[in-house]
Parts: sequence; structure tokens; C-alpha cells
Amino acid sequence: MITLESYLPIVGNDVVARLHQKARPLYGKRLVHVNSTYSGGGVAEMLERLVPLMNDLGMEVDWRVLPGPLDFFTITKRFHNGLQGEPFDLTDDMVELYLYQ
Repeated sequence: MITLESYLPIVGNDVVARLHQKARPLYGKRLVHVNSTYSGGGVAEMLERLVPLMNDLGMEVDWRVLPGPLDFFTITKRFHNGLQGEPFDLTDDMVELYLYQ
């Protein structure tokens, strides 16, 4: 498992100390990342490293996978792309599937 200590030879003590300082207001706070998968894709790759590092900084961080049918994740991907500027029309059927899965 990756730890902050693993990065010391690369970033040095000062960087790790600053991370601890910045994270201090979050000590003991609980945070849960929600994603569609534990493997594959950029978000899963980032969370695989980020979750243990956040825990090293004193937060209580976990990662959960949101279950759902393929159509549900097709809609969430369209939301994701829409937030990045890709236009799309949100239909009543999409809203129904998204809200009630």
C-alpha cells in the first residue's frame, strides 16, 4: 500500500509537512468517495492512490462503488461530459432512470 512516507525521497519532508498542515482542519473527518468501479478508468486509478494518502493525513476516507445497470452509467457519463461542455438533451426517461435506480 502506498503511503506518504513513500513519497519522501521524491518530494522531501517540507512538502509532506505542508500537506499535514493543510489537512489538519480535516483530521478525524469522514469522507467517502463514490465511483462506478474499483478498477479501470481515470477516477479509479486516482482513488487507488488518493484514499490511502488521505487516510495518512488523518482523515477517515473510504471508497464505495455505486451499483447500477449499464443504462444508468451511460447517463452519468453523459452528465460528466456535459459538465465538461459537451451538449446533450436530458430526457424524462433519463431522469427517471437516474433518480430511481
